[in-house]
Amino acid sequence: MARVDSGPDTKPLPPNVRAIQDSIPQSMLGWLCETSSETPIEEIRRRLFEDEYVFVKGLLPRDDVLKTREHYFSQFKSLGLLKPDIDPVDGKYNMAEDISLHNGVGGGGPTVNDELERLVKAMCSSPTWISRRTPSCVKCIGVHYDKLFLRGGDAFFLTAWVPLGDVTATGGGLVYLEDSTSLTKAIEDDFGQDHEHLAKKTKFNWFVADFEAGDVVFRLPYTIHTAAANNDPHGRIRLSTDLRFYDKKDVEASATHERWNKFWTPDDGI
Repeated sequence: MARVDSGPDTKPLPPNVRAIQDSIPQSMLGWLCETSSETPIEEIRRRLFEDEYVFVKGLLPRDDVLKTREHYFSQFKSLGLLKPDIDPVDGKYNMAEDISLHNGVGGGGPTVNDELERLVKAMCSSPTWISRRTPSCVKCIGVHYDKLFLRGGDAFFLTAWVPLGDVTATGGGLVYLEDSTSLTKAIEDDFGQDHEHLAKKTKFNWFVADFEAGDVVFRLPYTIHTAAANNDPHGRIRLSTDLRFYDKKDVEASATHERWNKFWTPDDGI
């Protein structure tokens, strides 16, 4: 990756970031490189394929994102999930509540946004979208790449990760592995084999960020990432969504993973 640090030189990295497998020490951390939403499309596309991600600051209207967060958490006001007597947009977890009572799934379509549509169309000529369910797991998401979940088709797809609220580097946001597609493709070439030796041969860094409502991170199908554990000191729940885009022509040609070409339902077995 040509650019390692996006934050100011004086901005300290967290001492470590805890993930599902283990903690990532500060010596292996770096800041995601920020890209302005005003950046020319050609440059955004170049960064996507060179850096394997594009972290676009303020792409979506902040107020719209926070309204979505507020609407979502307002549905739980009577269920004990949220700390009593707070604004739903704060989304602060009720520490006295049993977390196992609130496992769940969800899915749906993104609200149309001109800037988001412009960027997606620059990389997918006729984009359509699909939805996926949230894993039924109380732990944070482990290390993976998206192709693992869409293995049934050969078509290129683009993923946009959208934090629905502010998320600090230690507040449960996503963490991205530097230059990971070469490792992923080596695994894909011999899928199912033990590739622990590949990880030992090369020192990798993990990139984090202090995400704000309105930010979007685009990534490639083979970009390795994981979710940090949520250690937010204020008890804020990390709410986010993945949006996935295919070219319409690939969907029509049945080149996509067919089980993701329909709306999620509770009984679809996915």
